[in-house]
Amino acid sequence: MGPPTPAPELKKLEVFSGEWTAQGTMTTAPGAPAGKWTMTTHGDWMEGNFFLIQHDEMDLGAMGKVKEIAVLGYDSGRTAPNRAIHRLRAWQHAACGAMPAIALGPSST
Repeated sequence: MGPPTPAPELKKLEVFSGEWTAQGTMTTAPGAPAGKWTMTTHGDWMEGNFFLIQHDEMDLGAMGKVKEIAVLGYDSGRTAPNRAIHRLRAWQHAACGAMPAIALGPSST
């Protein structure tokens, strides 16, 4: 028996690899002024192709700059069909200091 191989469903995450840029306008919210924002993202597969790692850098204007990392993977134990994203976790570091990890997506465990 050889080493494990990535699930074929992981190929669905390929769309998130590569270089991305985005920009937009934030609306006013409690504690957040309105203004422009920009973001650059680089996504690449970790060795073995079991997880896609994304590195983001955001400039939120008056709110400061944020760096983020996200790890995307697949959980073969999920019962929902075509569920390619198991969990998305983002660790953010802002100009004001580190923020706690955020769990997003269909599974928070």
